Amino acid sequence: MTLTLKVYELFRLAKFRIFLIKELMASRLSCSSKKIYNDCRDYCVNANKTEEKMATFIRLIILLISKTIQLIPQKIIIFLCKALSWVACRLLKFRYAIIKNHLEVAFGKSQSPEEIKSLINKVYLHLCLTMIEILQLPHANLPKLSQRVEIEGFDHIESALKQKKGVFILTGHIGSWELAGIAISNYGIKISAIGKEMKSQFGNMIIKLIRDDNGITTIPKKHSMKNILKSLKNNEAIVVMLDQNMTGKDGIFVDFFGHKANTMTALAVLADRTGTPIIPGYTFREKNCYHHKCVIEAQIKLENNSENSNQNIIKNTQILTHKLESYIKEHPDQWIWIHKRWRTRPIEETSTPFIYKRRHKT
Repeated sequence: MTLTLKVYELFRLAKFRIFLIKELMASRLSCSSKKIYNDCRDYCVNANKTEEKMATFIRLIILLISKTIQLIPQKIIIFLCKALSWVACRLLKFRYAIIKNHLEVAFGKSQSPEEIKSLINKVYLHLCLTMIEILQLPHANLPKLSQRVEIEGFDHIESALKQKKGVFILTGHIGSWELAGIAISNYGIKISAIGKEMKSQFGNMIIKLIRDDNGITTIPKKHSMKNILKSLKNNEAIVVMLDQNMTGKDGIFVDFFGHKANTMTALAVLADRTGTPIIPGYTFREKNCYHHKCVIEAQIKLENNSENSNQNIIKNTQILTHKLESYIKEHPDQWIWIHKRWRTRPIEETSTPFIYKRRHKT
């Protein structure tokens, strides 16, 4: 990154803006612009060193946590996760109201209040187990970890790659999705995953350690088109999570558990324009809380009957969303019900069954 770009990036930070204002006030416009430029350059160099030190420190902390967890016997981990999930659910009630609201909206007509309450407990246990598994992934024994995942239907990915157009793997945050991705990559195929940058440096470092360092390339969601097309040209697999709330113009409203949910259209658009096959799949945790099964299904047939391309996009996005919904219904305790999936609402909507603050799409 050039110095000019570095200054621009730093200018977006409040500390640097304060520093620059102080420089200008101290100079009283009497000193040369060269001095101010040199001071800014020194600030950039020092800031860069600080960022590198912080990144190294965060990396060491994560690796220390990861190695510690890897040494703990699995039976003890499961016991600790059960205790932690009880604390999060019963005492802290971390996002309890949101999880309960989502489950009641999704399953309230088919399950009793007692069944919903039991499901909530299982959701918290799953979240705790998944969090621990993610922390186990940095610098882990990948062959040993992969033995915990049984993969069914990998031949569907192999068949799709024979078309030499790359392949999109449609999935969601179901089961232990990170562990499943690493297990699939161990079959010898190049995998990339589209994801947005985390808000914290700690989160970004975890993503790097569990994906990039384990052979899965992360494609930043912002300005990702060039990298996506490059991966498809190289006949690689790209994992797309289609179960996140979208804002603005990046999504359209389709039905998800009977309610409108703003959903990303990029997958339907790219598959239509490039002819790249979409292979759906998901993973779920077995009853022993240790082993997992990854189910990969046949290529999804998309609609292209309408002369209106927008109608095709809407229909296909609905098809893809319904596929994910069917997976979640198979294992309702293993999806991220803490996520505010229905937060963005149609602007004409006047009421909603969801308890959190709405964000209208403009």
